[in-house]
Amino acid sequence: MNYIKQINGFYEWLEFNELSPLAINLYHALLHINNKCGWPKEFTVSMSILMKKCGLKSVPQKKSLERARRQLQKEGLLHHKPRTGNLSAIYIIKPFEKESRPQDVPEDVPQDVPQDVPQRVPIIKQNKTKKIYTSEFEEFYQKYPKKVAKKEAQKSWHKLKLTQSLIDEIMQGLEQWKNSGNWNDSKFIPNPATFLNGERWRDEIPEPFSPNSNKPKNDLDKLEVFL
Repeated sequence: MNYIKQINGFYEWLEFNELSPLAINLYHALLHINNKCGWPKEFTVSMSILMKKCGLKSVPQKKSLERARRQLQKEGLLHHKPRTGNLSAIYIIKPFEKESRPQDVPEDVPQDVPQDVPQRVPIIKQNKTKKIYTSEFEEFYQKYPKKVAKKEAQKSWHKLKLTQSLIDEIMQGLEQWKNSGNWNDSKFIPNPATFLNGERWRDEIPEPFSPNSNKPKNDLDKLEVFL
């Protein structure tokens, strides 16, 4: 899917159709997330992230966002598949431009090519090398202060039995570590995969070490040291 062509197609569609301002805002948010994930056919995103991207906070506004989502689905612009428990919903955005089909053989080319001859090697190779990350993982990785071994971090992320409450717990623990002062020196920051594998967000955060913490504060303290 092409980002620019998809946006142009959307606004051409709006010339003959109507959407609420919030539905338009939500469509742009979903399009951005789909692009950030590498344009997979299906992608997941939590309602809390969509509310942030649309500038919404309260519970009544969440109901408005759900109405906007239903409007987009009713108009055939996207397909929304809810999942049980705390799992994020699945979204499929309808492309305005038909996907090109490079595997189709031109009409003037003979069709008697043996079927055992591989015809789609370049396409398969491209799919194998393409990296796709979920929006929740991208948010975690962007906020993590040490940007290394992203592929390993993604594997560790997907090994976790993720629910929305666990994702919120991870993000909250990450912020506590970042604000604790223990990571002021980058050599003390673990790799993101190590942080996830060890469930470090659940650790009790120690007081940051200070080289001057054990030195006497004044002359009276110095005297007490020798007594």
